[in-house]
Amino acid sequence: MDALIALLGSSPEAPAAAHTLARCRLKAYTQASLEAGLPTTRYLRSVTDGLQLQLDSGGTVQVVFLYGGGKEGYHRYGGSLGPGLSFDASRADVESVLGVPARNALPGKTLLGSHGGWLRYDYPVHSVHFAFDLTGRLELVTLMTAEARPQ
Repeated sequence: MDALIALLGSSPEAPAAAHTLARCRLKAYTQASLEAGLPTTRYLRSVTDGLQLQLDSGGTVQVVFLYGGGKEGYHRYGGSLGPGLSFDASRADVESVLGVPARNALPGKTLLGSHGGWLRYDYPVHSVHFAFDLTGRLELVTLMTAEARPQ
């Protein structure tokens, strides 16, 4: 996962980023904002590799999504999530490896429906967010720049 964290804030075409992403079959797409006046969001994604990159207006990577398989039709990301972590991990497993998160939510309901809870670990220049499905298993890991993390 360290190589993907290193992508944050860089261009996907930069030599180190291009090397990291070489095996992925990334395709570009855009998504119009749900709110009037906000810019269109640009992405690079590979459904079969379980990976999606969100780019800022300058074309640098702001967010990396790693899918556990099944969510939004993505296959499971096959790379490393770090020592002791996998998409079979539970909330307790992640906390035993990484310690107490900076922010978290227990399983519950929002306006968007039920969720299995989440943990977020904040570091000086990035954050790592772990989202769990309703069975308590890890379903999505989101890496983001400090500027992109929600307050």
